[in-house]
Amino acid sequence: MKTKKAVLMIIVVSAVLILACTIAARIVINNFGVAYFEDRFLPGTYLNNVDCSLLTAEQTKQTLQENIGEYEIELVERGDQTEYVTGEELGLSYVDDGSVDSLIQDQDTELWLYYLNTRGDYNLPASFDYDKSYVSFLVEELNCMNEENVIEPVDAYLEQTTDGFYIVPEIEGTKVDKDKLVSLIENAVSTGAKSIDMDAEGAYVEPAATSESETLLAALEKANNLISADITYDFVDRQYRVDKNTILSWLVKSSDGSYEIDEALVAAWVDQMAYDTDTFGLPRTFMTSYGVPIQLEGGGDYGWATDNEATTAQLIQHLYAGDVIITQPEYVFTASDRSSNDIGGRYVEVCIVDQHLWAYDNYQLIADAPVVTGCPAINSETPSGSVWAIDAKMTDFDFTYFPGSSSKYWMPFNGECGIHDSDWRSHDQFGGDLYLTNGSHGCVNTWFEAAEAIFMHMSIGDPVVVYYSLDQVHGPDPTAPNLAG
Repeated sequence: MKTKKAVLMIIVVSAVLILACTIAARIVINNFGVAYFEDRFLPGTYLNNVDCSLLTAEQTKQTLQENIGEYEIELVERGDQTEYVTGEELGLSYVDDGSVDSLIQDQDTELWLYYLNTRGDYNLPASFDYDKSYVSFLVEELNCMNEENVIEPVDAYLEQTTDGFYIVPEIEGTKVDKDKLVSLIENAVSTGAKSIDMDAEGAYVEPAATSESETLLAALEKANNLISADITYDFVDRQYRVDKNTILSWLVKSSDGSYEIDEALVAAWVDQMAYDTDTFGLPRTFMTSYGVPIQLEGGGDYGWATDNEATTAQLIQHLYAGDVIITQPEYVFTASDRSSNDIGGRYVEVCIVDQHLWAYDNYQLIADAPVVTGCPAINSETPSGSVWAIDAKMTDFDFTYFPGSSSKYWMPFNGECGIHDSDWRSHDQFGGDLYLTNGSHGCVNTWFEAAEAIFMHMSIGDPVVVYYSLDQVHGPDPTAPNLAG
C-alpha cells in the first residue's frame, strides 16, 4: 500500500508539473501517464467496492482474491441479533474469467488526469467459485436456526369475550425460512452485498393470518354482527329473549377461525320455548262462569302449536342479519290469545250437567242460554273435558242424516258436533234433564237468539270449552257415531 501511495503521489506531482511546465513538457508528462496506465487501472477505480487504482491485472486479481478471504455477509436478524457468514466459511476462491483484463483494455487512458479526482465503480459478474451445497450446511449452524432460539409464528385469531370479539394480533416469531435464507446468501455472494436484512427480505416464516387479513376482518365483522342481534318473542304476559349472552353460547369456531351459529343449539332453544308456551291439546286451567276454576284435560284441537323447524330457520336468519326485533314464532296451529290464558276473552262455554251455555266477546257476555246436548240414552254424549276450535260458520245448514232438519246458524267444533239453533224445539224445551232422554246426537242445541249472537261475534278458530260439571270435567265418552243435530 505504501508503494501504491508513493506512485499516486508521483502522478499527482506530475499533474501539477504539467500545469507549470511548457507545452512540450506537458506533452511528455501526459504521454508518460498514458503509457503507465496501458496495463493498470486508472486512479479512482473500484471493482465490486474494492479499490484497484493503479493495479495491474495480476495485482487486481490477487487483491480480489485477498478481498474474498476478508468478505463477510452480515445477517441482521429479528430481536436486534446479528450473525455473519464469511467468505472463508463459504470457501470462496477467485476465478479469472478475463473480465479484469477486459476492463483495463477498455479504459480511456487519455483521461488519466481526469480520474485523479473521480471515482469509477464497476460491478464485475461473479468471478469466484464456491460450493453452493455448503451454504445450506452453514445456515443450519446459525444461532437463529437453533431450536432453543426459535419462536414459532402464531396466526392472528378471533378472541371471544363477554363483551364481544376482537382480534388477537399475530406473533411473527423468529422461525427462519431456510430455503429463502440460503437463496438470499447466494444472491448476496453473487452481487457482493455485505448485509442482509432478514426481516425486510422475507427470510422468516410468517403467520398465515395477520390482524390485517381480509378474511379475519370479515370474520370479526360477522361475529360482532351476530351478537348485535336481539330477538324477543313476545307472549303478552311473558317474553323469551335471545340476547348477546345467549348468542355467544350458541357460537362455535370453524376451522377457518370464523364463528358460526351452532344450529343444533338454536333448535334446542326453540324446542324449549315451544315446550314452555305451546298449548295445543294440552291441559289448562279455565275460570268458569261460576267463578270457580277447573282443570281441563288434554285433548281437543285448540291451542298454539309452534312450527319448531320453521321457527329455528327464522331465528337463524334474524341472527345472521343482526336484527333487533320483537316477533312471534312460526305456528302450525294458532289460538285466540297468545298469553298464558290462550282462551282469551272471546269463547263459548258449555256445562253439560247444568245444560247451559255462555258466550263472551272481549270478556263481555253476549249469550247466556240453556242448551240441549248429546243424549246419553243413545250413547251420543257431547264430547267434554277439553277445548275445541270452531271449524266453520255456515247458515241455512241442512243436516244430511235428518232430511227436513236444518239450522239457520251452524258452527261445528268437533267433527260433526257443533253449536246450532233448533227450530224444532220450543224455548221451554231447552235445559233441565231433557238431554237425558231427548237429547241431541252430540251437538249443542240452543236458542235461536243465542246461536245468532254466537255466529255474529265468533270467528273460525275461536275456542269452545265443554266440561261435564265443576266436579267432573270429563263426562262419559260417546260411543255412537256423531250424526249432528
